[in-house]
Amino acid sequence: LSLLEGDVVQDPLLPVAGEIPVRRPVVDEEALRRWEAPVDGWRARAAGAQEHLGGPAVFEAAP
Repeated sequence: LSLLEGDVVQDPLLPVAGEIPVRRPVVDEEALRRWEAPVDGWRARAAGAQEHLGGPAVFEAAP
């Protein structure tokens, strides 16, 4: 079962006998760039949440 469309490591963590072995995955730099989310989208999402929640600003909007 895959919860995400892709992975950003060379050798993804997979369950073995119902457990996930503990190890440090190695980041695949090319995959990381391929799946990188646009910064503006996350800023807009954070600003929308901030506006909805009515709390203090947690970041300054980019010019």
